[in-house]
Amino acid sequence: MQEEIILTTATKESLISEILKGVKDLLKESQDKDLTKNEWLTSKEVQTLLKITPTTLWNYDQRGITTPQKIGNRKRYHRPQIIALLQRKQSNRV
Repeated sequence: MQEEIILTTATKESLISEILKGVKDLLKESQDKDLTKNEWLTSKEVQTLLKITPTTLWNYDQRGITTPQKIGNRKRYHRPQIIALLQRKQSNRV
């Protein structure tokens, strides 16, 4: 059953800002949940997250900045390690 809401003192602008605030909060919550997942990422996913080229990722691997694991015959990166690297990279920009 749907709930009825009566708006008598709300302006159009305040209603829009409240809706946008709610949407932003939901998106942030969703992103936070995605970032805390404990899974393995492909090289492409890591490159997209960190906004780096394949060559840079290879250099990170060689220098020990990232530590890929071989799963089968493919390299995978542990998500929490990449998220920590991303957070360090963003804090250095500020």
